[in-house]
Amino acid sequence: MTSIADIEPDSTSQFLPITDLASQYDFTNKGFHIVTPECFYTSYSSLTLFTAKEQNEDKNRKYNAALTEYFKTQNKKSNPIIIQLKPKKF
Repeated sequence: MTSIADIEPDSTSQFLPITDLASQYDFTNKGFHIVTPECFYTSYSSLTLFTAKEQNEDKNRKYNAALTEYFKTQNKKSNPIIIQLKPKKF
């Protein structure tokens, strides 16, 4: 068992948050949308993603091709994004 609130962004999340707990309210209200044996799925607003990117700008983060394209073609008012979490197996 773990607390989602205690999971810090790192290289596996490209230093972006895995929920919007720090800035918005969607995860608090909705939690995980779908849970499968392999993954958990949630979502948050494009605003949350762009805000996190802005907070990382002084750290020269490099994002993968999909996120780089998203940041080029979308904006803070775009549709929510889907977050897939794949817990480590022990």
